[in-house]
Amino acid sequence: MPDLLVFVDESNGVYGLIAVKEGYLRAVVKRLSWVKHYREVRKNKERYLKAFPHRFLKVKQILVYSRIYFRIGDLMRFLNAIKNEIEILVLDDKLYGKIIDKIDWAGLILESRNPAKYRRLMLLADNLANYARIQIFRHGKRKSIKKLKELEK
Repeated sequence: MPDLLVFVDESNGVYGLIAVKEGYLRAVVKRLSWVKHYREVRKNKERYLKAFPHRFLKVKQILVYSRIYFRIGDLMRFLNAIKNEIEILVLDDKLYGKIIDKIDWAGLILESRNPAKYRRLMLLADNLANYARIQIFRHGKRKSIKKLKELEK
Protein backbone atom coordinates (compact mmCIF):
# COMPACT_ATOMS: atom_id res chain seq x y z
CA MET A 1 0.00 0.00 0.00
CA PRO A 2 1.50 3.37 -1.01
CA ASP A 3 2.37 5.60 1.94
CA LEU A 4 5.02 8.01 0.64
CA LEU A 5 4.42 11.74 0.48
CA VAL A 6 6.81 13.15 -2.13
CA PHE A 7 7.55 16.85 -2.68
CA VAL A 8 9.50 18.15 -5.68
CA ASP A 9 10.49 21.75 -6.30
CA GLU A 10 12.53 23.41 -9.04
CA SER A 11 14.96 26.28 -8.69
CA ASN A 12 16.33 27.35 -12.09
CA GLY A 13 16.99 23.84 -13.38
CA VAL A 14 17.92 22.31 -10.01
CA TYR A 15 15.35 19.93 -8.55
CA GLY A 16 14.93 19.20 -4.85
CA LEU A 17 13.00 16.10 -3.80
CA ILE A 18 12.03 15.03 -0.31
CA ALA A 19 9.86 12.09 0.69
CA VAL A 20 8.40 11.11 4.03
CA LYS A 21 6.17 8.25 5.14
CA GLU A 22 2.67 9.44 5.92
CA GLY A 23 2.92 8.16 9.50
CA TYR A 24 5.87 10.47 10.18
CA LEU A 25 4.27 13.61 8.77
CA ARG A 26 3.66 15.28 12.15
CA ALA A 27 7.13 14.44 13.47
CA VAL A 28 8.78 16.02 10.43
CA VAL A 29 6.56 19.11 10.40
CA LYS A 30 7.34 19.74 14.10
CA ARG A 31 11.03 19.92 13.22
CA LEU A 32 10.46 22.42 10.40
CA SER A 33 9.50 25.56 12.32
CA TRP A 34 12.70 27.20 11.00
CA VAL A 35 11.81 26.68 7.31
CA LYS A 36 10.93 29.84 5.41
CA HIS A 37 10.75 30.70 1.75
CA TYR A 38 14.12 32.16 0.75
CA ARG A 39 12.47 35.38 -0.47
CA GLU A 40 10.94 35.90 2.98
CA VAL A 41 14.29 35.73 4.81
CA ARG A 42 15.16 39.35 3.90
CA LYS A 43 18.23 40.63 5.83
CA ASN A 44 19.77 37.37 7.02
CA LYS A 45 19.97 35.39 3.77
CA GLU A 46 23.63 34.51 4.24
CA ARG A 47 23.05 33.33 7.81
CA TYR A 48 20.04 31.27 6.69
CA LEU A 49 22.08 29.62 3.91
CA LYS A 50 24.97 28.91 6.25
CA ALA A 51 22.65 27.27 8.81
CA PHE A 52 20.66 25.29 6.24
CA PRO A 53 22.85 22.14 6.00
CA HIS A 54 23.06 21.74 9.79
CA ARG A 55 19.31 22.21 10.23
CA PHE A 56 18.50 19.97 7.27
CA LEU A 57 20.63 17.12 8.61
CA LYS A 58 18.51 17.06 11.79
CA VAL A 59 15.39 16.47 9.68
CA LYS A 60 17.05 14.16 7.14
CA GLN A 61 17.02 11.22 9.55
CA ILE A 62 13.20 11.10 9.47
CA LEU A 63 12.95 11.47 5.69
CA VAL A 64 12.79 8.44 3.42
CA TYR A 65 14.47 10.28 0.54
CA SER A 66 16.16 13.61 0.03
CA ARG A 67 17.61 14.08 -3.43
CA ILE A 68 19.01 16.78 -5.65
CA TYR A 69 18.80 16.47 -9.44
CA PHE A 70 20.31 18.56 -12.19
CA ARG A 71 18.48 16.85 -15.06
CA ILE A 72 14.76 16.34 -15.39
CA GLY A 73 15.33 12.90 -16.92
CA ASP A 74 17.15 11.68 -13.80
CA LEU A 75 14.33 13.00 -11.61
CA MET A 76 11.70 11.25 -13.76
CA ARG A 77 13.60 7.94 -13.66
CA PHE A 78 13.68 8.09 -9.86
CA LEU A 79 9.98 9.01 -9.60
CA ASN A 80 9.05 6.15 -11.90
CA ALA A 81 11.20 3.75 -9.85
CA ILE A 82 9.30 4.60 -6.64
CA LYS A 83 5.92 5.18 -8.31
CA ASN A 84 4.22 2.27 -6.52
CA GLU A 85 5.23 3.64 -3.10
CA ILE A 86 3.86 7.16 -3.71
CA GLU A 87 0.52 8.10 -2.20
CA ILE A 88 0.78 11.84 -2.87
CA LEU A 89 3.15 13.73 -5.17
CA VAL A 90 3.29 17.51 -4.78
CA LEU A 91 4.99 19.21 -7.73
CA ASP A 92 6.17 22.72 -8.46
CA ASP A 93 3.75 24.22 -11.00
CA LYS A 94 6.60 25.06 -13.44
CA LEU A 95 7.90 21.51 -13.25
CA TYR A 96 4.47 20.06 -13.95
CA GLY A 97 4.33 22.10 -17.14
CA LYS A 98 7.58 20.48 -18.28
CA ILE A 99 6.57 16.88 -17.56
CA ILE A 100 2.81 16.87 -18.10
CA ASP A 101 3.09 14.36 -20.95
CA LYS A 102 5.36 12.02 -18.93
CA ILE A 103 3.33 11.71 -15.75
CA ASP A 104 0.06 9.99 -14.90
CA TRP A 105 -0.51 9.77 -11.15
CA ALA A 106 -3.81 9.97 -9.34
CA GLY A 107 -2.29 11.47 -6.17
CA LEU A 108 -0.75 14.47 -7.93
CA ILE A 109 -1.11 17.92 -6.34
CA LEU A 110 0.26 21.15 -7.78
CA GLU A 111 2.19 23.38 -5.40
CA SER A 112 -0.30 26.22 -5.98
CA ARG A 113 -3.08 23.95 -4.65
CA ASN A 114 -1.00 22.45 -1.88
CA PRO A 115 -2.95 21.85 1.36
CA ALA A 116 -1.67 23.80 4.38
CA LYS A 117 -0.57 20.61 6.15
CA TYR A 118 2.04 20.01 3.43
CA ARG A 119 3.27 23.61 3.13
CA ARG A 120 6.39 23.24 5.28
CA LEU A 121 7.44 20.07 3.48
CA MET A 122 7.16 21.79 0.11
CA LEU A 123 9.19 24.68 1.52
CA LEU A 124 11.85 22.18 2.58
CA ALA A 125 12.04 20.81 -0.98
CA ASP A 126 12.19 24.40 -2.23
CA ASN A 127 15.01 25.22 0.21
CA LEU A 128 16.94 22.11 -0.83
CA ALA A 129 16.77 23.00 -4.54
CA ASN A 130 17.55 26.65 -3.85
CA TYR A 131 20.51 25.83 -1.59
CA ALA A 132 21.96 23.49 -4.23
CA ARG A 133 21.49 26.09 -6.97
CA ILE A 134 23.24 28.80 -4.93
CA GLN A 135 26.14 26.51 -3.97
CA ILE A 136 26.74 25.57 -7.59
CA PHE A 137 26.48 29.18 -8.73
CA ARG A 138 29.01 30.33 -6.12
CA HIS A 139 31.46 27.44 -6.04
CA GLY A 140 30.88 25.47 -9.24
CA LYS A 141 29.38 22.04 -9.60
CA ARG A 142 32.60 20.12 -9.04
CA LYS A 143 33.35 21.75 -5.65
CA SER A 144 29.73 21.65 -4.48
CA ILE A 145 28.89 18.02 -5.25
CA LYS A 146 30.51 16.54 -2.12
CA LYS A 147 28.78 19.05 0.16
CA LEU A 148 25.44 18.45 -1.55
CA LYS A 149 25.77 14.64 -1.38
CA GLU A 150 25.75 14.90 2.43
CA LEU A 151 22.20 16.24 2.20
CA GLU A 152 20.97 13.32 0.12
CA LYS A 153 19.48 10.09 1.39
